[in-house]
Amino acid sequence: MYIGEWLNAKFLSHLNKALIVVLALFGLAVAALGIGAILERSKISSMKEEIATKSKAIVDAQDAVKKAKQRPVAEKVPTGLAAVGAFQTRLNKLVTENKCSLTQFQASDQMNPFISTFSSTGQTAGSWMQVEVKMNLQGTTQSVMQTLRGMDGLGIPYEFTSLEMSRSQASATGEATVGANVSLRVLTIPGGA
Repeated sequence: MYIGEWLNAKFLSHLNKALIVVLALFGLAVAALGIGAILERSKISSMKEEIATKSKAIVDAQDAVKKAKQRPVAEKVPTGLAAVGAFQTRLNKLVTENKCSLTQFQASDQMNPFISTFSSTGQTAGSWMQVEVKMNLQGTTQSVMQTLRGMDGLGIPYEFTSLEMSRSQASATGEATVGANVSLRVLTIPGGA
């Protein structure tokens, strides 16, 4: 029986070693799965952040498109003397909106090289040309001033040469009627009509 006990002890010893190896491998597998789970959780977290960032970018882009659709479509700036005609048409609409009147509008039929009154060198500004315009606005002080302010939104470039305002009629309500003699230069690029 001595041999049987020895074989039994050897078998149990190998079985213990095998069990220890299996437990060690099981522990390593569990640790690997734990580390993998932590890495996946980190990856999921970063993916959630990326999705949130991209979702915000999509919402911002949609808002920008909505705002762009609400703005009026930009018109192509006319060239040549057609710019003066477009300026007058848009000015007539602005005058009507502000409840005053345009009693005079005279434009030259000549285009000259544009030299800004604000330039100290007196050199022409590239290929820009200018057309002299004289006009007279009549209305209340408020309506004339609103019209003058609104001219920046006409979409046609211009530069004032002179502006002279004088009261033409007093009012008991304090809202005098004024006349504004305006000289300006409509800026254009040669071409067109």
